[in-house]
Amino acid sequence: MLPYHTLMMLHRAERRYEVGKVRDEEHGKQRRLRSIVNKLTPRNFETLLDQVKQVNIDNADTLSGVIGQIFDTASMEPLFVEVYASFCSRLAVELPCFGDDYEKISFKRLLLNKCQKEFERRGREEEEAANRTEEGDNKLTDEEREEKRRRRVLGNIRIIGELYKKRMLTERIIHECIKKLLGYNQKNSDEENIEALCTLMSTIGVMIDHPKAKVHMDVYFDKMFQLSNNMTLCSRVRFMLKDAIDLRRNKWHQRRKVEGPKMIKELHRDAVQERWAQSSRLRRAGQPMNFRSNGSTGLQKMHKVERKYEVGKITDREEAKQRRLKSIVNKLTPHNFETLFDQVKQVNIDNVDTLFGVIGQIFDTALMEPTFVEVYANFCSRLAVELPGFGDGDVKITFKRLLLTKCQEEFERGEKEEEEEAANRTEEESEIKETYEEREEKRRRRMLGNIRLIGELYKKRILTERIMHECIKKLLGFNLKNPDEKNIEALCILMSTIGDLIDHPKAKVHMDVYFDKMFQLSNNMTRSSRVRFMLKDVIDLRRNKWQQTRKVESPKNIEEVH
Repeated sequence: MLPYHTLMMLHRAERRYEVGKVRDEEHGKQRRLRSIVNKLTPRNFETLLDQVKQVNIDNADTLSGVIGQIFDTASMEPLFVEVYASFCSRLAVELPCFGDDYEKISFKRLLLNKCQKEFERRGREEEEAANRTEEGDNKLTDEEREEKRRRRVLGNIRIIGELYKKRMLTERIIHECIKKLLGYNQKNSDEENIEALCTLMSTIGVMIDHPKAKVHMDVYFDKMFQLSNNMTLCSRVRFMLKDAIDLRRNKWHQRRKVEGPKMIKELHRDAVQERWAQSSRLRRAGQPMNFRSNGSTGLQKMHKVERKYEVGKITDREEAKQRRLKSIVNKLTPHNFETLFDQVKQVNIDNVDTLFGVIGQIFDTALMEPTFVEVYANFCSRLAVELPGFGDGDVKITFKRLLLTKCQEEFERGEKEEEEEAANRTEEESEIKETYEEREEKRRRRMLGNIRLIGELYKKRILTERIMHECIKKLLGFNLKNPDEKNIEALCILMSTIGDLIDHPKAKVHMDVYFDKMFQLSNNMTRSSRVRFMLKDVIDLRRNKWQQTRKVESPKNIEEVH
């Protein structure tokens, strides 16, 4: 039995303890914090910061929970890492501390502990993986688990770099991280650590590479240079090291600026600048194409909204609408056409951004699904009638008008991407053929998909005949001696799609000119045999009065299949 005086010393709480209440209260706070952190963007930054401050953060567990939520989200969202680092910087000032003067627990102190824990997590995870049981772990394959872990490691390295840039971590800590990643105490550096090192250097290099640190930096880069020539490392890692070395040599100026998340007004500004750049490029190449029937730019008058804009509200609502539209568009088939058409109409399309989002979703899906292009063109034809327009009487922004703009942007997109890639490609990058070839194939598929969609939209009378003739002239390269083979392939697809409709008596003069040039190209032995045979097939198709020798199968309903 305990002595009586021991019982007299027990502390009496001000509020009576209730079973489950504390845990439930803490769990509720963490759920709310997770919801806030998951929504963070540059646009709603201040709103969500105020929401975090309104949560009753009255103990170290809740404070640590905020940091955990930020790390869990930011490590998987590389584009938003800088935003989350800024969020941490502000929270370190705003949130309360706990404990006494001798051992004060602050947001910054817990953040440093979390950084250290995440940095050292990789080695611990590998040890645990060796003893992992199958229970609860059979949903992911080894490759998926490894990729997820790798993404988290690189995400944490980016967070550490951005926190250093916000002066939340000291330079000494960063030097320790670099030494650890370089494997100073190991004979062979780990490839994953080297990749993390390159990511860290590209993030903080411009700030940490100052005269006082030159001796340390020279030592690091000497070792990185040796590793870049180590043929036992994979070529991908060696090229990453060479990129980091070149970046330092170039005084940390990126060849291509890394794009972070943008606000809506920045996107609109970039879109205007992009249109100007496209116009100047087309003026140099020849007469610019105009997909709009009236030739107006749409920038003459700004539409004034009826309701005042509130920070954070539109973004979340708009993202939800776009997710729903994407889900609808991805399911489209001839069988469920009417059902999904009604679902789109039920979405509250009350502004230009949502209207343009519908078109973007259709293009992104249709361009990679050639079999369903005709179905998507039918969908556009119906939506052009049903969906509302915005703006006043002088400048009406309609589905059809935005669709024409999107067609033009996609038509001119390939040329712009090739110019940018050529300007930014180095000799070393050109050696990595697989990545380049994959990009090239994806770009080619998108271009041909766009041409098919343009053709089908013309057949639905959404695009005019004048626009089609402009496309044909551009693809035939009337201002160039040697048209590009990709353009010739696109021309053949366009002709086989619309030839029956556009080749009428009034257009005979134009069509004869086009096919004379196509005949010359089909006999040009400098062209690949594949392209020459495609040209000959289209010439034969016209000669056969556009009657396909083999009917092109389009998607069918279930009853048609049966």
